[in-house]
Amino acid sequence: MSNTHLLTDWVEFNGRSSKDLGLTLNLDGFEWVHPQKQIDYVSIPGTSNEIAHIEDKYAPVTQTFNLVIERMQKDILKKSSDVVAWVSEVDDYKKLRTNLYPDYFFWALPYNVDSLKRHMSIIGDFALTFHLKPYAFVEGSDQYLQVGGGAQLLNSENYDALPRFHLSGSGDCSININGTSYNLTGVSGDLYIDSTARKVWDSSGNLATTNIQFEHYPYLPKNSTISISAGGGISSLEVMPLWRRIF
Repeated sequence: MSNTHLLTDWVEFNGRSSKDLGLTLNLDGFEWVHPQKQIDYVSIPGTSNEIAHIEDKYAPVTQTFNLVIERMQKDILKKSSDVVAWVSEVDDYKKLRTNLYPDYFFWALPYNVDSLKRHMSIIGDFALTFHLKPYAFVEGSDQYLQVGGGAQLLNSENYDALPRFHLSGSGDCSININGTSYNLTGVSGDLYIDSTARKVWDSSGNLATTNIQFEHYPYLPKNSTISISAGGGISSLEVMPLWRRIF
């Protein structure tokens, strides 16, 4: 373990940074885990052979960050408890950022906090482990953009984006993406469309799948300029593009 660490490398989870706790990342022996494609093997009856079915899906990864407490602190055990509280107060995926992967964020779920270990060269260290969804998302792409009057967006990533839409309107409505219309009927008020979850719900949180008239949910093609416009009875349309890449 190196004797010199500066409070320059950090990880932020659920809006709080390791720097806020006086911690820094220890990059000695650091390993960055890449998502792997999910492969299903199908046995062929009457033989010992298998067919590999490779889907365009990736499995979540388990990523460990090693944190160190460097400066002399009398309340070192309390500091350890603060770290446990930092990651244990949530039971769902929250945003994770790190200066090691700038301009992107991840969806992370805390998995484990190792016991605090004391060393001669530093006060102590421990490993913080998360489950990460297999995509890195462009910073800011989780904010809604007004596109009701027509807009062009650029997906510069090498992966199709699965956006969210928020529309207000009445009657028959349509979202038009690069010439393809995604139609909805019987709209009355606000609807939210989540292409990742493949769900539609109203402003009260009730599922509204009976309104949709499309077979597949909208997506924003990779490496392309995308034209989006509203049709029919839509009075307002917003898109949250969620640009993403496999990290």
